[in-house]
Amino acid sequence: MALTYDFCDTRAREAAAAADKATLDNVRNAALRSEDAWRKMANRLKAFDIERKAIKQRQSDARLEDK
Repeated sequence: MALTYDFCDTRAREAAAAADKATLDNVRNAALRSEDAWRKMANRLKAFDIERKAIKQRQSDARLEDK
């Protein structure tokens, strides 16, 4: 399975919910660290996707200019 923004975002939301429900500090802290890690991955994937689309657009524009 490939990592996607939606997958990572869902995991981050689940970790945040687990942190909210946690009664033990160590469990809450672990869930918050997990949420942070998933959010960072989601944000990186989103940035990569934006950059990939921009590259494709520039390539498409360059092909049109060559014609």
